[in-house]
Amino acid sequence: MNEQNVQAADASPKPCLVVGHRGFSSVAPENTMASLLKAVEIGAGGSEFDVHATCDGALVVMHDGKVDRTTNGKGEIATLSLLEIKRLDAGSWKDPRYAGEPVPTLDDCLAALKNTPCRPVIEIKGANIADKVVAAVRAHNMVDHAYAISFNKDSVKAVRELEPGLSCALLLGANKETKIWDADKIVDWIVTQAEECNTTFVDLDKALLSAEIVANLHEKKLTVWAWTVDEAPMMDNLLAWGVESITTNCPDLLLTRVQAAAKQGQ
Repeated sequence: MNEQNVQAADASPKPCLVVGHRGFSSVAPENTMASLLKAVEIGAGGSEFDVHATCDGALVVMHDGKVDRTTNGKGEIATLSLLEIKRLDAGSWKDPRYAGEPVPTLDDCLAALKNTPCRPVIEIKGANIADKVVAAVRAHNMVDHAYAISFNKDSVKAVRELEPGLSCALLLGANKETKIWDADKIVDWIVTQAEECNTTFVDLDKALLSAEIVANLHEKKLTVWAWTVDEAPMMDNLLAWGVESITTNCPDLLLTRVQAAAKQGQ
């Protein structure tokens, strides 16, 4: 099986995968073990989290490049050591109940999800760390249980070259130009971006999608995920359009919509 066929195999029809955005981040502090485990507890099929490298090369889980917003510390992750980051409180900003919640590492998250039905969805944030992400996934023997995603084309290309068996999606967002494009131009743009990264897997801003666009992307043999969707009507639309996965801050709500859609389809 060649590299393209490995990715294409992931496009076969399956129930919509419910992915918690930064874990179950509407109830627990984002990108922490508490958030991750709550996503597992409610039955999410996946948990997305973001990865950056510290100054000493460790991979830690945090959305921003700085620790300021979600911890009691300050500074760029790239200038801090793993030990310095491990000392931070990543929970109190959300709720006093989570005081002392540490910043997890990629290894922490992979180990927590390894023997669960919840699959890690690793967003590669920092540059030049795709090889470290692939190595960690391999070390935990989770190539078939994990996903990688990134807005960075070089990161997607690197994952595809290093480990074709690890499904890797290109993230794309809407912008001023896409808002005025017709459906055909949006589809052509998405297909071109994916081809440049040697992937048949895209994770798209919900604002880019419509029934026509999803159908056309599927005709192009692309696997289509959508982010970040917290409103029931949009969830219902995306389920009706047939996207393979939806990422949400409210995986509990999405699970109820998936179940409702399944009953309607019986």
